[in-house]
Amino acid sequence: MESLESILEELVDGVDGATLAAIGSTDGLVVEQHPSPGRDLAATAAELTHVLGGVARALGDHLDAGATREMMITTERSLAFVRVITPDLYLLVTMDPTGNLGKARLRAAEAAERVVGLLA
Repeated sequence: MESLESILEELVDGVDGATLAAIGSTDGLVVEQHPSPGRDLAATAAELTHVLGGVARALGDHLDAGATREMMITTERSLAFVRVITPDLYLLVTMDPTGNLGKARLRAAEAAERVVGLLA
């Protein structure tokens, strides 16, 4: 039977360089993550919620660009990709900077559809 954990596990395993996948809520909570042990993503989820809200205001409201769908953040040692699932949920994928971003975007879109179907 499909679960949020299995969806995230397939996403991490299916993208070269992916290190973590998580579903966060706009309440700033982590709904599910893979791999589970080792990292507490509570602060990350809260901060990403804040950043997504800022992007929505800056681009969506002020520039009339519409709703946020995706966001990418690159750092010195990591790449983070965020895909909005619903107005209340988003999907975070972290990966090595040399990871396959195109594949991450494709797999995240597929995973988002599966999450919506599972929660319906």
